[in-house]
Order: sequence, then structure tokens, then C-alpha cells
Amino acid sequence: MPSKHNQQAYRHPDYVALRRRVKAGGLICAMCNTRKATQVDHITPLVAGGQWTGENLRPACARCNAGEGARLGNRLRAKRRRYRNGKY
Repeated sequence: MPSKHNQQAYRHPDYVALRRRVKAGGLICAMCNTRKATQVDHITPLVAGGQWTGENLRPACARCNAGEGARLGNRLRAKRRRYRNGKY
């Protein structure tokens, strides 16, 4: 269940407008420029201080959006490991 903060953020007008356009179809993934966009991606992830504004949102296909999240997770895990080992 999403937190109350996330529920409010999903109602942000910029997100709602882009999500509506993505659902209607016709948008191409902003990352690969080849596949149909099916999701909305945050350019700067929320965990890295990104916002829900239109400047930080882009249409994305599922493949690119999942790959981007995996890379971010790997970077965050590596950063935590370095911090725990005193190398940060």
C-alpha cells in the first residue's frame, strides 16, 4: 500500500497529464526512442531528490525504465557498502 505522501504525489498535475498521454498511446520511449512508452519515468529518481514536476518526468518503455531502476539500485548498494567499510 503506497504511503499517503506517495498517493498525493501520484495526483501531481504534471504526472497525471503525462500518464494520461502515455495511456492514450502514441508516445515513444524517451530513452531508447524505438519502443512505445508504457510508463512514466523520473529523470532524477525520487530517492536522489527528484521531484514530481514535468521537468523531471519522461515517457519510458518498461524495458528501459526497469533497467534504469536496476542501475540505480546497484549504485546505491555499492555506496552503502563503501560507507559501511569506511571507504567513503
